[in-house]
Amino acid sequence: MRIIKIFNNNSIAAISPELGDIILTGSGIGFQKKVGDSVDSTKIEKTYMFKEDPHKRLWIGTMGTGLYYVDLPASSASYSDLKVHQALSEKEINQWINTLLYIPNGRLYIGTYDGIKCIDTEKLKVVGKEKVLIGLSINTIAQGPDDHIWAGTP
Repeated sequence: MRIIKIFNNNSIAAISPELGDIILTGSGIGFQKKVGDSVDSTKIEKTYMFKEDPHKRLWIGTMGTGLYYVDLPASSASYSDLKVHQALSEKEINQWINTLLYIPNGRLYIGTYDGIKCIDTEKLKVVGKEKVLIGLSINTIAQGPDDHIWAGTP
């Protein structure tokens, strides 16, 4: 993982081969670091993944507190009024999210420490009744040229 932006001593943006663009927080994670440096993984306390959908909704996957979304404003002048909403309860999805994949049909695939879930981003509902690949940690999800969804496990 490489640092791409330093917000302050305790939060950075990084790029990871497995997760893509992410935000990392942790005590001193950005201290005396510069863009391009490797991330000290021992200082990572929280990891956040982001995906935006056509409804101007920003999806935030976290490792430990679940899935959230923010309805983005039409102009940056109203960013101070943003409200963060929890998308799914603990009963609906494992709170340890490793990866997110948004595809143009309005589906958001969520890779967790306990399989894959899929939600309809327009209706904010889980698609399908059962998890897929239960018991497996999903580290990455990709859409192939044939539109099949592929999952990577450790």
